Amino acid sequence: MKINEIKEIEDGSLLNIIGLITNKDVVRENDDNPYILFTIQDATGNITFPVCNSFEYNNQSFNIGDIVNVEGTKRDHRNKIELTNVDLSKSRDNIDINILAPSYNAPNEVTGYFIDKINSLEEKYKKIAIAATGAFGSNEKRWNDFITYSFFDKNNGDTKKGLIAHTVGVLKAIDSIIENYINTPLFKNSNDSINKDRLLLCAIIDAIMKVKKYEYDTVISRKETLLDFEVIGANYIDDINKESGNPLADDELQIIKYSTLYYNGPSGDNEAKTIEDVLLNCSDEIVGKVESITC
Repeated sequence: MKINEIKEIEDGSLLNIIGLITNKDVVRENDDNPYILFTIQDATGNITFPVCNSFEYNNQSFNIGDIVNVEGTKRDHRNKIELTNVDLSKSRDNIDINILAPSYNAPNEVTGYFIDKINSLEEKYKKIAIAATGAFGSNEKRWNDFITYSFFDKNNGDTKKGLIAHTVGVLKAIDSIIENYINTPLFKNSNDSINKDRLLLCAIIDAIMKVKKYEYDTVISRKETLLDFEVIGANYIDDINKESGNPLADDELQIIKYSTLYYNGPSGDNEAKTIEDVLLNCSDEIVGKVESITC
């Protein structure tokens, strides 16, 4: 059974899945009876579950990077899937670890929309978007990464969410908010306060920066260098600008750096400075909430 098939079986059903351990946490309750939270992944998603029996054995025997058989019982609890009565064993099958790495298969309509949106941007922003994503054959590896990355987060590892699909969702949300809410008789035209093309570029860079928090080679895991994330992100944006022939002046680079890093950084102390920051943040939140329910 694949991880994304678990939701299809009935509550109380027994299951057996093969996956790659991507995270392991020891949890100690007040009564000091420890248990282990394991997260495993396959090519279709990931799932986290507790293993409460044989603590010493399981803690010594199973580690991140191990391929394991998981036997347990599916439980539906408050619209969430849980695994109970779990037993782990090392897989005896000769499995290529790479087939357990999640990958997103972007539909043509998603990639088509994204390409059309890039083409519509003002030239200087278009150059940055092309370089950052590798679109139009500018960088085959970047483009392949962009269209195949599973948009992973700890609460929803279903790979029906791809990085490019999430990005397209945010772009559409920004368009919709501007056209259907801001550009109405209730408000002045947004052209005076919002640089829409720059905002759409920020949304693209922001999505790319999210996946830079993670390692994606077989085991999807949070990078240990997260404290340096803002520095890494700022350097990345500078490098893309240089690679593109420096189409953006320093003032716009600073705007893009702040907008895409202020709530992706580790501290969380920064706040939105402009209406563009607010629109990016709320559009990202809207799409994330919708994905968590529908994917």
